[in-house]
Amino acid sequence: MAYAFEIIDSEGRVIDDLWLGHLDRTYVLPNRESCPMYDQIAWCSDCHLFVPAERLYLLDDIEGILQDLRLPQEQMWKRMDTRQLYSPVNEEDLQRQVHDWTIARSWRLMRTSPARCLRCLSTGLHDLQHEGIHTINPETRERFKIRVREHMSMAHQWLYDHEGVPLDAITEDEVVRAWSVRRG
Repeated sequence: MAYAFEIIDSEGRVIDDLWLGHLDRTYVLPNRESCPMYDQIAWCSDCHLFVPAERLYLLDDIEGILQDLRLPQEQMWKRMDTRQLYSPVNEEDLQRQVHDWTIARSWRLMRTSPARCLRCLSTGLHDLQHEGIHTINPETRERFKIRVREHMSMAHQWLYDHEGVPLDAITEDEVVRAWSVRRG
């Protein structure tokens, strides 16, 4: 599952778009287990763009999520909502999430490098600064909005090692080709 996002300038023009989808990007750990890559929108100082980037949860956050998943359903839903994470809808979904976050904990223990840009693999990322509903460009201080445009289905799975380096060659053209929802 992936989502298409639009970057909108202060004049209301769409200046860029990108997609995020933790089910479409996967870490392959040294023991061959796979772990979903959680992602976010960040500013890349090398691309000079808003980009999809790895989201490296802190180990304490992962531990907290695993604890939340063990709470009674109503409490768990509230905690997951507070964390802005998807709440399990049934027992099978709950077990999958516990499994995924347990593997994410193992992955996080071995990860040493900072988060990477998923376009150029640079670690020169800036977290987004928000001002109300606007996001601030860290280089120009311009204000932008980021909005979800649509839900998408991806036709490809990208694989990365535990440090975020692609295991298969990926180019931005391949991403664009696989992203079948691009505007004309």
